[in-house]
Amino acid sequence: MKLTGTEFKNSDTCEGVSYSHESARHDIAIITIDGRYPEEGWAMNETSEEMAVVMNGSGKLMIKDDAVVRLEKGDGAYVPAGEWFAWSGNMTLAMSCSPPFSEEQYSWKE
Repeated sequence: MKLTGTEFKNSDTCEGVSYSHESARHDIAIITIDGRYPEEGWAMNETSEEMAVVMNGSGKLMIKDDAVVRLEKGDGAYVPAGEWFAWSGNMTLAMSCSPPFSEEQYSWKE
C-alpha cells in the first residue's frame, strides 16, 4: 500500500514530511532540524515513544536533567514517552513514533 506524505512545519528550525496509515500502530517522518528544536525550552511526547536515525548531517539529542547524545550520520536515538527533550544541529532524521504522532500528545516547557 502506497502512502502519501503530509508536509509539516513545527517551527523555523523543524520541518518535514509525515507518513501514516489509519490502521498502523506507528508512523514515520523525514524531519529536518536546522538549529534547536524546540527553539527554547523542552518538548515532551506524553504518549508516544520516538526512534530516529540520522540520515544526513549531525547534531545532538538532549534529555532534560540527563544526557546529551551526540549524533552523526547513521546513528540512532530513542526518546521514551514522558521525557523532556530537545534536538539541535543541522541534520535530517527518519523518525518513527508509536503510537502515531499527533500534536495533542505534545507539551512544551520553558
